Amino acid sequence: MMATHVLYDCQPYPGDELNDSFDPNRFTLISYSKHYQILDSHAGFRVNVPRCLLEKYQFDLGSWNSKRRAKALGRRYPGPTNHYAFGDPVSFIGSRLLEDGTESSYPCIDPLADPEVWFNLYPSGENPLEYIVDDAELSLQLPIPN
Repeated sequence: MMATHVLYDCQPYPGDELNDSFDPNRFTLISYSKHYQILDSHAGFRVNVPRCLLEKYQFDLGSWNSKRRAKALGRRYPGPTNHYAFGDPVSFIGSRLLEDGTESSYPCIDPLADPEVWFNLYPSGENPLEYIVDDAELSLQLPIPN
């Protein structure tokens, strides 16, 4: 999920110059033992990314993919369009899942509260096997096992 999100946010890629809208389902990742294969349905482009790179917090998947697209098209790499590190997938995806379920699954004291800033999920400083769910509305911090 995190890789798909990063690839989508880092558009456009070399060869996408004429497109200004992109399908959110453009990228599919297929898991293999030592790598993932990225399938770009828009460009008909396939590339393998080593699993060990995706496990690094500082990995810039968008730039990495852009370089490979430029090389495959025989173009000069233009530099990153959107540059950011991969980050902590558990925190990012967990926060998004909590936000997506907020309106239908969680009681809300303030019905006008913005679900995108309601929850924060981050690694515990005390126990590396736990994450903290920080509920801004209720000022709660709940440890959850990793």
